[in-house]
Amino acid sequence: MENNELEEMRAQLALLNEKLEREYIVNEKLTNVALETKTRIINTDKYLTLIIDGLCLIFGPVLIWVLRQYNFPIWLGVYMIVYTALDFIAQFLLYNKLNLNEITSENIACSIKRLRDFKKKHRILIMLEGMLSAIGLFFLYVWALQILSKQASVLAIISGALVIIGGVLIVSFSQKKVYSACDEIIEQLEEKE
Repeated sequence: MENNELEEMRAQLALLNEKLEREYIVNEKLTNVALETKTRIINTDKYLTLIIDGLCLIFGPVLIWVLRQYNFPIWLGVYMIVYTALDFIAQFLLYNKLNLNEITSENIACSIKRLRDFKKKHRILIMLEGMLSAIGLFFLYVWALQILSKQASVLAIISGALVIIGGVLIVSFSQKKVYSACDEIIEQLEEKE
């Protein structure tokens, strides 16, 4: 009798182990799908940022050439192009250093550290961009005041304020999604640890 009970317990234990392995595989697949979704959000932001900066670098000189007919200061145009080029390079290097393709295949602690470093450096970059943009917009505003009438300058101030507010809202919404995705990836990696 004891042998039958022992064999039955072994069979049940083997069945339980098999079920646990399938459960682990399903959980692992679900985790990987969730990680892919979060990394896709970050990659979308990366490519969108680089495309916008690239288009600004391509069409910026044309716009500056057109504005030169209205006595647009060439140094301000150079400032804007250099600013955009530096932003493109900084974003490119920052996102490539993050290297989302290796997040799941390398040491989890290194992946978590890379994600946290990315968030910290990206916030600093966004703050610097904001300050440099404000400086450029101030000088653009001063130039616009020189060539526009008082009524047109008021309209330009209102339009500029709306553009700035819209830009800030779009950038902050985009960055909130990216940082949220980073936090969720970190959380999932910590659960794996």
